[in-house]
Amino acid sequence: MLPDLGDIEEKVHQFVESLPCRFPEPYPEVMVAEPNAVYAQMLLDAFANGGAAELTAITQYFHHSLVMENQEVANLLLCIALVEMLHLDLIGELIEQLGGDPRFWRANTAYWSGGNVAYGIEQNVGELLRLDIESEETAIDAYERLLHEIDDPGVQRVLMRIIRDEQVHLHLFQQALQKYCTLSNLE
Repeated sequence: MLPDLGDIEEKVHQFVESLPCRFPEPYPEVMVAEPNAVYAQMLLDAFANGGAAELTAITQYFHHSLVMENQEVANLLLCIALVEMLHLDLIGELIEQLGGDPRFWRANTAYWSGGNVAYGIEQNVGELLRLDIESEETAIDAYERLLHEIDDPGVQRVLMRIIRDEQVHLHLFQQALQKYCTLSNLE
C-alpha cells in the first residue's frame, strides 16, 4: 500500500523555504501569460543543458557534498543542491505551461549527460568550490540573458526569484572559499 503523501509538493516547497541557503523571500506562483513554444525551448537550456542547467547544478553539488571531507562545506553543498531542485521544478512547470516538454534535453536535440558535471578533484575544497562558483556565475549570466529575451511577466518573476537564490549561492561559495582556502590554508 502506498503511503498517504497528502500534498507532498507543498511540503517540499515549505521545507525548501526553511533552508538557510536561499534568498529569504517566497517563490512566486508559476503562471505564464500564454503558451509560447519559443520561450519553452529557451528555458530547456536552463532546465537540463550544460553547466548553467539546474539539473547539472543539482548533480554537481550533490556529488561534491559526497566527496567533500570538510563537513561544513559538504552540508552547504547539500543545502544548495536542495534549493536547486526547487529551481528545476519551477523551470519545469514554466516549460509545461508554455507548451513545452520538460525532458532532460537541450532544446529537443540532445539528452542531458552526467558528463556536464564539473567533478573536479575529490576532497580538494578549493578546486571544488571554484568549480561551484563558476557554475553559479554561469547560471546567473544565463538567467539574466533569459530575462531580457523572454517577454512574459510570469516567467520573468520566476527567473528573477531564481537569480536571487543563485546570487546567495555564489556569495556562500565565495565565503567558504575565503574561509577554507586562504594562502595559509590551501588544500
